[in-house]
Amino acid sequence: MNEPATAEVLSLPADEQRAILLYRGRIGGFWFATVFAVIWLVADLIFYLSGSLPTTLLIWALIRTLLFPVAGYFLGQLGGMIALSRLRSQASKPLSLDPAAQDGRAPRRGFLRLLSGGSSNGRPENAAREQVPNDLPLQSGGATRFYLLLLLGFVIFYPVLDQYLFGSGSDARLAQYGDAGYYIILALGLNIVVGFAGLLDLGYVAFFAIGSYVWGILGSPQLGVLTGIHVDPNIWPWFFWPALILAALIAAFWGVLLGAPTLRLRGDYLAIVTLGFGEIVPIVFLELDNVTRGANGVAGVFSPAFPGVVWNGITPVPYYYLILALIALVIFANVRLRDSRMGRAWIAIREDEVAAASSGINLVNT
Repeated sequence: MNEPATAEVLSLPADEQRAILLYRGRIGGFWFATVFAVIWLVADLIFYLSGSLPTTLLIWALIRTLLFPVAGYFLGQLGGMIALSRLRSQASKPLSLDPAAQDGRAPRRGFLRLLSGGSSNGRPENAAREQVPNDLPLQSGGATRFYLLLLLGFVIFYPVLDQYLFGSGSDARLAQYGDAGYYIILALGLNIVVGFAGLLDLGYVAFFAIGSYVWGILGSPQLGVLTGIHVDPNIWPWFFWPALILAALIAAFWGVLLGAPTLRLRGDYLAIVTLGFGEIVPIVFLELDNVTRGANGVAGVFSPAFPGVVWNGITPVPYYYLILALIALVIFANVRLRDSRMGRAWIAIREDEVAAASSGINLVNT
């Protein structure tokens, strides 16, 4: 008896499906580059109207806006071809069929191995989704990795490219991008509380203030004023790295203090409590003149230290890469937490508390 043709259909996409994959790749690359180019052009126009961008660079910006969609079109084509080559390489892998196929029965175990990409992890649907192009082929592993690597390379080498793309004023722009990184980290942290757990926390930014004041006091002469402990200025900047962990632990401690009495609160009640906490913390820091220097702020905070890197207030590139590394660390923590047992429990509670409780999840302690 002939072997089922289902495996061949799943492994080898039809010509029409290949054409759809390449078409969607081209269209996706084109529109991604177009939107990116338009946003970049708007930023250039703002700099031009403010007098920070010369006319020659504005002409280059217009040419770049026209070239980006063309480049995106061909890069999308390349991404689709990479995805297709990956599908072909998976389809060419030999399939070990179950001996039961010799007597005419369907080789169920071997078929599942095919769907799971040759492994027996019991999750065939993920590999089957990559084997068969659908209406959203940009979700294919090859194309997704290609665009992520492209974006990652652009972000890493942006400090070098900025001066060629925008001209003078590169340091000021990099400093602003570094400041924008704070809000990216804030959004990623909110994604854990609001996105995974489904808790409406309106005072989340207060924990940022707590952590920043921890290093502001430890990493400045204010520590000597408060405690009488004076540290060698050559050694002081190295304290930034352990202080980074210490500040996170202290902020987490205050999170526990806030969360302990509010474990059973949900919805608007939790929002009211966290909003009050978020408003109280800045007022407390402003009123503690002898500790935080009030509205004047803590002055003389030392820059971090790292071998081979010059940290000063003039060159913002080290701070840019520091923020970039922290963003990557927070993204990694988000992904690992989402896939952990606790993260799945939070998502289950967010979706349906009754069903989660019926599954044995403790709604209070989780």
